[in-house]
Amino acid sequence: MCIMESGYIAGFDIGGTKSSVILATRTGELIDRVSARTEIELGPMATLARLIRDTRSIVAARGLSVSDIDGVGVCCGGPLDSASGVILGPANLPGWNPVPVVEIVERGLGRPATLLNDADATALAEFLFGAGRGKQNIVSFTWGTGVGSGIIIGGRLYSGTRGLAGEIGHTTYVPGGRPCGCGKRGCIEAYASGSSIVRIATEGVADGIQTALSRLDEIDGLAVCEAARAGDEFAIEVLKGAARAMGRAVSIAAHAFDPELITLGTMAVHAGDLLLLELLRTVEEEVWPEIRAGLEIVATPLGDRTQDLAAVAAGMARLGGLG
Repeated sequence: MCIMESGYIAGFDIGGTKSSVILATRTGELIDRVSARTEIELGPMATLARLIRDTRSIVAARGLSVSDIDGVGVCCGGPLDSASGVILGPANLPGWNPVPVVEIVERGLGRPATLLNDADATALAEFLFGAGRGKQNIVSFTWGTGVGSGIIIGGRLYSGTRGLAGEIGHTTYVPGGRPCGCGKRGCIEAYASGSSIVRIATEGVADGIQTALSRLDEIDGLAVCEAARAGDEFAIEVLKGAARAMGRAVSIAAHAFDPELITLGTMAVHAGDLLLLELLRTVEEEVWPEIRAGLEIVATPLGDRTQDLAAVAAGMARLGGLG
């Protein structure tokens, strides 16, 4: 596969709290970035109009024109329809249902646009710019507020029949277990995600478990990690539980796709010292030796640039024949 190494890509990273415009080269060099609050209360057009304006401003400030942009990638959580370019009401974007975002962006900028969910876009970013370069079969996990995965097979993004492939985080882990944001109970995400770590730790404090966390007015993920690093046994066990659940997700991906590489996002980057040993122990227990022998499992080397590069990779998907 040959990817052109000239020209520019714009990326829109749309989230429930903030949304960003990223300008980059096709080789993944990040040139500029502008972020602002996602004004949910004003409706989707307010945010999209601002992103389009910011794109024009960034381009002009660099002495470029919009025509220098080869493509625009739009990246957000699902559900969405990549084929038609329509956002279909993600939980963190109330009122965004349906939003023909590709049509709006192409009309506003006059450049081709592509919509991908964040997990698929993250896999493409890993394939193009990260640990997946030179590899053909990879699975890339987002591991933060939620758990998702993007899949590259034979050097091409695999999205499934309805664009929903990779929802391994919503495989049942504990039948009838903890409620998940998707509406099911016992999903891997309900045990492995950053938000689930906070909920489990908070519930433990409420139940009177002896822990340094009980001294805090509010518990967040950073507090749990700091307590664990200080030797707090409850915090350590909460994180080990999350790591074991995520190890199950990795094991499912390993058996389902036999990839060369599995990468892990945010939590592995920022708390890998607390999580990866237990995760890998689970993988060693659950994955066939024949599969494990040829499988690399790493925290993404893209680090905090992952989301920016995911939006850029989405803009390259159609142009480079990666979709």
